[in-house]
Amino acid sequence: MNGANGPFTLSARRPYDTVCRNERGKGGLMEYVVIGGDERFGQLARLLREQGYDVATAFGQAAPDVPSVDIRGLREAQNAVVNYPPKLKDGGLTYEELLYELPRGARIYACGPWHPARDRRVIDLWDDEELILQNACLTAEGALASAMCASDCALRDMRCMVIGFGRIGRALTELLVAMRASVIVVTRSTANKNRAVERGAEGALVEALPEALRGCRLI
Repeated sequence: MNGANGPFTLSARRPYDTVCRNERGKGGLMEYVVIGGDERFGQLARLLREQGYDVATAFGQAAPDVPSVDIRGLREAQNAVVNYPPKLKDGGLTYEELLYELPRGARIYACGPWHPARDRRVIDLWDDEELILQNACLTAEGALASAMCASDCALRDMRCMVIGFGRIGRALTELLVAMRASVIVVTRSTANKNRAVERGAEGALVEALPEALRGCRLI
């Protein structure tokens, strides 16, 4: 089978046959393969490993003490975790080609909005509203942690702007208000503008963005 840029090339950071098969024992299937992604996917692989799962990474972030597999390793996975669109460090495979290589009986956990879940094996994690809300809260917390590290003063009383009032925007607003920052939310809809005010922030429509920017130290 050819990839988007020609024939697939098989590459791995650690030899598939000598690492994975020896760790699994006699012919057992790998429980999880974490495909592509960034440092968070490497962390996921490490956590699965610590919990006793037989896990490997493929075409992505290396994780300490977790073997890496090439395209052959995909064919022996019971479960796969993949971002959509896939973020692969090497391999040149498309999302459809990844699905082709995974076993028919595998469960595929897809992360990312607008996922084309046409394959019956795919479990679209973005269908889980509770998971999405938790992800939004963690994303907001991480964004504020980065802002605090880069700032030379406290967020309390700082003029902060949040652009957009989706799940992450709401989480950011609630955290900033709780930290007693001076928050203004800029959004397209009057309804969301009013919701921001209900949460203790000021609200403005995008048409008023230039004026709203005045005095903001964090956006």
